[in-house]
Amino acid sequence: MSITGVAIELGQVWGVICAILFAVHIVGLGAWSPGRDAYALTVVQLAAAGVVCWIGALADGYQVPPSEDVWFAVLFTAVLATALAFFVQTWAQGIMDASRVAIILTSEVVFAAAISVAVGQEVLTIKTLIGGGLMVAAMLLVEWPSRKSRAL
Repeated sequence: MSITGVAIELGQVWGVICAILFAVHIVGLGAWSPGRDAYALTVVQLAAAGVVCWIGALADGYQVPPSEDVWFAVLFTAVLATALAFFVQTWAQGIMDASRVAIILTSEVVFAAAISVAVGQEVLTIKTLIGGGLMVAAMLLVEWPSRKSRAL
């Protein structure tokens, strides 16, 4: 979609599929993580993500990272952005509602955009502000009913 017309492209379809699967992941963790070992659930999640990623990579085959800088990026991303993030999310969903965790995870987009604009990688436009605002508003709208039902 754009301001000048409507068109659905393959990348947008994949984005919607990703969002649906991400929501299923959050809801599933909300159901399975309370009262369970966060470490064990993290290992299961990492194994499942690894299998899915390898299946997706089979078409191109295994390609060794070409330099030490790329190896560092791969290891940094694997440990901090994946393993640690999965563990923290699993632990948090054991003690919080799935909708609250979803709001916290949605704030990642806000911080990524702010940092990207701050370091000069992106230009802040009205279209970006409206889109980001709609995303955050939608998540808050989803959370408010659950807060009211908990208060009753």
